[in-house]
Amino acid sequence: MPNHVHLLLKVNRIDPLGERQGDAGRQGQSPCPTVGDVVGALKSITTKRANEQDGVRGRKIWQFRFHDRIICTEAEYQCIWQYIDENPAKWAEDRYCITK
Repeated sequence: MPNHVHLLLKVNRIDPLGERQGDAGRQGQSPCPTVGDVVGALKSITTKRANEQDGVRGRKIWQFRFHDRIICTEAEYQCIWQYIDENPAKWAEDRYCITK
């Protein structure tokens, strides 16, 4: 998106003993990160990289907050996926579009 990002994130379930279902677990590491942890890391890494590439220090490129939603059904997932897939066709109508 020219002025925002859509992200579908799958989080593996953890059983009561702290083991991930379907893989070898985190092998003594801290509990699974939260969605906020993942989004924070994404924002931090991309900001540092962009600032390095542009030779800028301390520039902020992300808003402080974000919106998240838990997808509970396959039908809901398909609907959201379609929305994300079709979203670029609507960029020209976006009053905040930075590519105009």
